[in-house]
Amino acid sequence: MIINFGDTSVRNYSKGISKGVLYTPTGAAAWPGLVSFKESKSGGVTSERYVEGRKFYTEQGPTFSSGEIKCLTYPEELEHHLGNASVKSGFYASNQFASRVGITFQKRIENTVTGLIGSVYYFIYNALPVMNDTNSTTINNSAEVEPFTITLDLIPEPLAGYFPTAVYSFNTTKAGVAATERLKEALYGTYLTDPYLPKPEEIMGFITEDPTALTAVVTE
Repeated sequence: MIINFGDTSVRNYSKGISKGVLYTPTGAAAWPGLVSFKESKSGGVTSERYVEGRKFYTEQGPTFSSGEIKCLTYPEELEHHLGNASVKSGFYASNQFASRVGITFQKRIENTVTGLIGSVYYFIYNALPVMNDTNSTTINNSAEVEPFTITLDLIPEPLAGYFPTAVYSFNTTKAGVAATERLKEALYGTYLTDPYLPKPEEIMGFITEDPTALTAVVTE
């Protein structure tokens, strides 16, 4: 095989953030108004071994993730998990204990020839949401809207054979149509089943197709 550096006929790229869903112990709710998700990483410290002045081994420690969501709005179901307790209908007490949730959203995959060819689904497990400082200002003639910023403390979700991580992803162009349909039924529910955030092992079980036989275009 010869590497062709000049082939610009087809280029894949991803963009956008949409179809956000919040998962709590009591159910799931759509999360409209997502602006961005930022994953930050820490850890991964390397440890080196030397013999007679020569390095012969480098060991890397585990890497851990944290997250930050910017959004124009968020589902009412998140209030409790942000530590805003409902004392009575419409009356809230802030600065209570926060609790962990799950989150999903997707990004579009497009190319320069056919446009939309699929999506990447992101799964965020065991997220403890903390609302950053908010600022209330007077109404003026500016149309600018300041998004909410929510920091996510993440606890890794284990997957046998791999370092645990709190953020997983699912590429529909690699996993195939049938696996994507099974995933969507779990994430968004059906007429007979409620939506839920499947564990990584279950998501792996959705993927049964031969990757070399995938030819169908997966749309939203």
